[in-house]
Amino acid sequence: MKLIKLNNNCELSSKDVRFFGGHYSFFEKVKMDGIGSPRIIYDSGIEAFDQIKRDVAGETSFVNFELLKNGLLLRLNVNQRLACIGLRLIDIKEINLFGYRLEIDVRYSADARVVHYGELEIITTNGNLKFTILVNAFESILNYFIKKGLTEKFSFLEMSKPPEKDYWYLVALIDKLIESGGDGFE
Repeated sequence: MKLIKLNNNCELSSKDVRFFGGHYSFFEKVKMDGIGSPRIIYDSGIEAFDQIKRDVAGETSFVNFELLKNGLLLRLNVNQRLACIGLRLIDIKEINLFGYRLEIDVRYSADARVVHYGELEIITTNGNLKFTILVNAFESILNYFIKKGLTEKFSFLEMSKPPEKDYWYLVALIDKLIESGGDGFE
């Protein structure tokens, strides 16, 4: 794991690019369907990232990945406080994605929809990195690690228990009822 100092344009130095095997060409990036990931939430495992986190309510530590030929960059953004580390692919032992099912009610429909959220764990020679995957990024993260040449280190486990129920629609319903003065909906 290497802490990377980015320039003012948030780019790596040529020395760091060489250390991680170089960039993919434009056509390689297109063939791979891109080399970047959606944003996910950083939880723990990287000392440099932990120093930036302030544990302030409402402040979220977002991370996204960028694949280089022999490395994986992790870019952290916490309210415009930025940090970047790089992992050489040989230092990554396992990438584990744990999926949890969530049943949500679709507004104006009698049918419920099952979606996934999850946890991502990257086990390296230096320790374990932990991340939270929100519903909107789950499928993209799953596809990211399947397509990107990391498949031999990647595993996905979907929890077999019944889906959790999402009751936020009830909160919205109660709010609407309160707003209407308890007389029903207008």
